Amino acid sequence: WNMEEEIALLEFLLKSLPHAGDGGFKDTVFEAAAAHLRAKFPVYKGAPKHTLACKSNASGWTWSDKHGCGITDDNDPRWLAQVQANCKVEKFKNTRWPHLQLMDQLSPGTEKGKYV
Repeated sequence: WNMEEEIALLEFLLKSLPHAGDGGFKDTVFEAAAAHLRAKFPVYKGAPKHTLACKSNASGWTWSDKHGCGITDDNDPRWLAQVQANCKVEKFKNTRWPHLQLMDQLSPGTEKGKYV
């Protein structure tokens, strides 16, 4: 995923908010998002964008735009396991996330800033 693809996905989901149910977006929305991304970005690096890639971008960590994940213990076993599973998350340890405002629009309730 590059920044342009991430923004395109989030903007697609924002436009799809009227179709979200009480439990969030249905698989059909993520299927449509994947099709939208494949059409918008016919040339890409890595694997093609598919439904699961559009749907499963939750880490389980809380988030703040000021402190990132707010990891203060470099040896926190949960953090080390997260980095081992996906080395690309390490850069978000204590830095801001450029998509926080878009995510806040997608989940403006009590879940704000969680599970991003």
